[in-house]
Amino acid sequence: MSYPHTNQKESQLAVRVRESDRNAYNTLFSLLWEPIYTYAGSILMNEALALDLVQEVFNTCIVGNTGIERLQTILKGYIL
Repeated sequence: MSYPHTNQKESQLAVRVRESDRNAYNTLFSLLWEPIYTYAGSILMNEALALDLVQEVFNTCIVGNTGIERLQTILKGYIL
């Protein structure tokens, strides 16, 4: 499976997360949380809301099988 807006490492980790690999989840979260948080924080101007949003969006996209490729679209939808 390929994800157009991610690099190969992130795509491989996302596949492993869907296979219930907890280490892959932790690694992927570590790679992605800061850019997502920075983006959310720049729009929301509220640190607590941005942190909550990152967790919600990450879980929806990665754990909920929505797909990592939709992460940016869903994030924008929550904010707007």
